[in-house]
Amino acid sequence: MKYSIKGTGIERFNSYLNGRKQFCTVNGQRSRIEKVICGIPQGSCLDPHLFIIYLNDFESCLDFSKADMYADETHTTIVSNDVTELMSMTKKELLNISDWLRVNELCANPQKTMYGYWHQHRIDKINDLPPLKLNDGEIKRVVKAKSLVVIVDEGIKWKNQFKSLTGKLGGLSSLKKLKNVLPQSKLCDVYRALFESHLRYGNVEWGSLSSTEVQTLQRCKIGLYQLSKVQDLRTRGLKMAKCC
Repeated sequence: MKYSIKGTGIERFNSYLNGRKQFCTVNGQRSRIEKVICGIPQGSCLDPHLFIIYLNDFESCLDFSKADMYADETHTTIVSNDVTELMSMTKKELLNISDWLRVNELCANPQKTMYGYWHQHRIDKINDLPPLKLNDGEIKRVVKAKSLVVIVDEGIKWKNQFKSLTGKLGGLSSLKKLKNVLPQSKLCDVYRALFESHLRYGNVEWGSLSSTEVQTLQRCKIGLYQLSKVQDLRTRGLKMAKCC
């Protein structure tokens, strides 16, 4: 993938990236100064932008999966109705990813690289499948994974997401401390920023909760109405619970 950067723009990038040197200090002992031939200076506001540009062609190496990328978090998804076919495609895709990492002088973080099988129906063969590897290192298998702030579990029942939400909404009682020092409008703003944002984010995906779980979330939101007495919040809360 190519980007058209010319004139002053490319000159500034050249000045920013080229001719830099670094050294390390350990226990008061300093290493010799060496040229930086790969990577970017740490701590600059340009770092995230350059990193995103550098990774932007990652999806071009994939043959069987779809990539979802946000900042430094990348997820790849392979879909199949056959377990044997799924394993075959996954192993081939891992080879593609390994080649892409090698060509771009990158390496996967073994502590953060993991995989899981997401299915709505029980598949007995899954537990008998051999582990997956990337660059000769075994990848950790998980039964739940966090995508930004949404937690997906292996059976796609959203139990862990519900537990996370109730934990966050359980802090509504802390708003009582603010009730006597903030006007109702500001109290409502605090709620929307700290609590409602979690309910709204990704609810199209995790919204298929059981009626009992929906009622629990509904009670949490009604509890805020009883605390703040803001009419529009009560209405929005009931609508949100119904959507879930």
